[in-house]
Amino acid sequence: MKFLKKFESFDSEVTAEEIYDNLQRNCPKYLEILRSCYNNDAPLPDKSDEYEVFKYYQTLPMLYRGSRIDTEDIEYVEPRKNRRSKDTNQGVSDEIDDKFESSHGIRPRSEGVFATFNSDVASHYGTRHLFFPIGDFKYIWSTKIDDLFEELRKPKGKKYSWYLWEVDEGYRESVLNDRSMELYDEISPHGYKDIKSGEIVMADEIEQFYEEFTEEMNILMADAKEEWMNSLIDGYKINEDFCDVAGLNNEVTFICDAYYAVEVRFLDKLKKMIYELDIDIVD
Repeated sequence: MKFLKKFESFDSEVTAEEIYDNLQRNCPKYLEILRSCYNNDAPLPDKSDEYEVFKYYQTLPMLYRGSRIDTEDIEYVEPRKNRRSKDTNQGVSDEIDDKFESSHGIRPRSEGVFATFNSDVASHYGTRHLFFPIGDFKYIWSTKIDDLFEELRKPKGKKYSWYLWEVDEGYRESVLNDRSMELYDEISPHGYKDIKSGEIVMADEIEQFYEEFTEEMNILMADAKEEWMNSLIDGYKINEDFCDVAGLNNEVTFICDAYYAVEVRFLDKLKKMIYELDIDIVD
């Protein structure tokens, strides 16, 4: 379906001009912010140099979103409220939302729409499309974190990830096994040798080690989590410095009532109209 507005569809193939007209009417705030990132004083490339024109177009910022939406031309999308996290533990996701709500009054994990200026990053999450928030909106992004999903899985606190320790039983077992191999050398099904002292350690003593190390790790990972949660808001910008993130791979989260998903085949024509260029890229 090809929506200009909710419940209105085109009967024929949509043109880039029709899409742009719709964006001008329904996304003026976003288009204004996009245009603010364009340097009008920068010299334009020679129109006859196709490669230079192509490179120039690549520098013009545009947000992408990857999703399972089967976008055809242009789609009107209303984000789900109280969205359940697909890849991140729901309890942790709720805790992150609580932090943002207490400090900024928003819940980006459950109410936000994730987008990026990097089309390759967007493709990791599904079919790429151009992202245009409709009407009023808020946006947040971090100067320190490219992608929260990946950040949670990075090792913290003595090379371990507090997040994976908390939510992944297989990860906990692998950490325990790795740690035991650092300390003990298995010499039989029932006996182990202490690597430092060379003393023989029986299996029941190894079980005690597992219990003690598990408790030690629980405390360590709880401290690492608390430290990470307390510093989470640091580095996040809300409705600030949009143009600064345009040249980065960082995730940008929008709080909006609706947005348009536009097929990427319209990218260059929309860039020309949005940025009011008098040069054309060769298809």
